[in-house]
Amino acid sequence: MNKIHLEWEEFSQQDWEDCLNKIPRSNAFHDWDMAEILTNEFNNGLERCLIKRGNKIIGLAQLYNVPKLKILTHRKLIRGPIFSKPPMPDELMDILLKIKQRKSLLKGYMTDLMPELPDSEAVNRELSKNGLHKVLRGYQSIWIDLRKSEDDLRKDLHSKWRNQLSKAEHENLDFMEDANAEDWLLQHVTDQQNTIGYDAMPPAVYFKLPDSKKMVVSIQHNQEPCAAVLIQLHGQSATYQLSFADETGKKLNAMNLLLWKSILHLKNRRINNFDLGGIEPEKNPGLARFKERMGGESFTLAGNFT
Repeated sequence: MNKIHLEWEEFSQQDWEDCLNKIPRSNAFHDWDMAEILTNEFNNGLERCLIKRGNKIIGLAQLYNVPKLKILTHRKLIRGPIFSKPPMPDELMDILLKIKQRKSLLKGYMTDLMPELPDSEAVNRELSKNGLHKVLRGYQSIWIDLRKSEDDLRKDLHSKWRNQLSKAEHENLDFMEDANAEDWLLQHVTDQQNTIGYDAMPPAVYFKLPDSKKMVVSIQHNQEPCAAVLIQLHGQSATYQLSFADETGKKLNAMNLLLWKSILHLKNRRINNFDLGGIEPEKNPGLARFKERMGGESFTLAGNFT
């Protein structure tokens, strides 16, 4: 068997995109364009590597380098590496250790790994055995498998969610994909973030993605938006990033109709897997329950390790 090795930096965006398009469930943090936007927005550094078996690319890893206190750089591998063909467990552990050891603390680098691995006793034990220490709990979210038929996806919906969708379908609501929805959504999510003061990515970052990497759609009532969502596209997958519904939209269950229509729209664009963008059952139980009732596959990642 050919050994796995890591190739740092010396490759094209096309090489990266070709591999990303073969990964069944990729994530937003491994999108090339998103990384470029974040690097420019926050003046961070960036490391990329292709993971190869022989001459064949089988995976990707993208690290964000955040300066700390002028003397330290925090290297963050977020939800990676990701693979078109998963390596053996011992190979994956070797890859993680090589990524961590590439730049050492003695040279001013602190590395934080958030692997795309499930939160299980076996995974946590293996990471700990190899000297990695858990510092934060893992990301929680839900995957919706868009390869299912429309009928099966609808059957998977919780009865209450499906009833709200049915009510919305009988209202005077239109599903739209047009540039006007971008301005409406950006304004509302920015105002909401400023008012509530929650810690999140500045909404404007997502609107800087190229058109091929984002889908902004809305529900309109009387020719005016009442709900909108921005979904990031990356390879075969997509991630729910931003949304807003005004009082009219909430009253008419517009978000149910919007996400259902978005699912069908993504299927038509040959997207196979839809990440609902994270859930926090303790901090935001209402939103978590809304997403859970969409009937997807819940998952929790192992967490952050140093």
